[in-house]
Amino acid sequence: MFYKPLVTMAKRSSLFLRLSALLQVNSGVLSVCTAFLSGEPATRLRSQELQQLIAALLEFMAVCKRAIRVHFRLIGEEDQDFHTQLVNGFQSLTAELSHYIPAILAEL
Repeated sequence: MFYKPLVTMAKRSSLFLRLSALLQVNSGVLSVCTAFLSGEPATRLRSQELQQLIAALLEFMAVCKRAIRVHFRLIGEEDQDFHTQLVNGFQSLTAELSHYIPAILAEL
């Protein structure tokens, strides 16, 4: 009875994480950092906007980290390799973002 909803939840969490945490699939977060946090004069934000953007990016990464933990509890043995890719992708994304937001390493 509970098996089917768990499988559905595992598949949905896999899709969300694939689109969010893997750089080769979605470089959107990194693109935002490049566009707005690179220090280029044309893209400079006011201090309040900059803090809001950083807070939103940190929150997004925290949600991804929690989702990876939930995903681990939902998956079966056959999905372990994919989960390892997610963890590695998340770590790579965190490392890339740390060039723009050094505090991300302490936050996550």
